[in-house]
Amino acid sequence: MQLENYRLQRKYTYEKLKNELNLSSNPTTMTIYRWCKGHNMPKKREIHEIIANTKNQVKLKDFFNGTS
Repeated sequence: MQLENYRLQRKYTYEKLKNELNLSSNPTTMTIYRWCKGHNMPKKREIHEIIANTKNQVKLKDFFNGTS
């Protein structure tokens, strides 16, 4: 499941998603937005944290399929 779909399914704002992901890099809400929309991509470490913190609902392949 893509990060944006994960957010929408839970009815999270980008700010709430940021807080729920609890990433060690502490990205801004705008960065989370850009990841969700596919404008930017998280770093390798952040991707692994996203996968873990979403309990594998967002997977590595979801960052590479070309759509948000």
